[in-house]
Amino acid sequence: QAAIAMAVFSGSILALAPRYTDAQVAGSAAVFRDAVADVGNGRTFAAALADVLFVLAYFSLAVALARPNRWSKVGLVLMTVAAASDMIENSLVMVGIGSGKDLTDGFVDLIRGVGAVKWVTVIAGGLGMLAGLFVARGRDQ
Repeated sequence: QAAIAMAVFSGSILALAPRYTDAQVAGSAAVFRDAVADVGNGRTFAAALADVLFVLAYFSLAVALARPNRWSKVGLVLMTVAAASDMIENSLVMVGIGSGKDLTDGFVDLIRGVGAVKWVTVIAGGLGMLAGLFVARGRDQ
């Protein structure tokens, strides 16, 4: 169910604001504003809300896949950091949307930096979760 929810929320983000990811990784306030202006503040804000639900879905999937072994525990800790970073990133994007012309390049850099933490930890956490599943599968046989 979490995987289905992830697909639904991911599709919602793309349908609401196709350039939402451009806003998340913008290199400047001008690029961020341009990505938001593509569909407007309301739809981009709705995409950010859908992204919050996407975070809850992928974290739920990680919890459901966790096994009682070291790799899963490390993976789940990293996925927790990833989800927290993602929530912070989404919150910052929402603030950025509301900032309009007052948005600064420094604030956009903050969004991108938190997003980088998210990506590093979600990849490492996902690999840890996979290793935990393989270890658990080997013990079951």
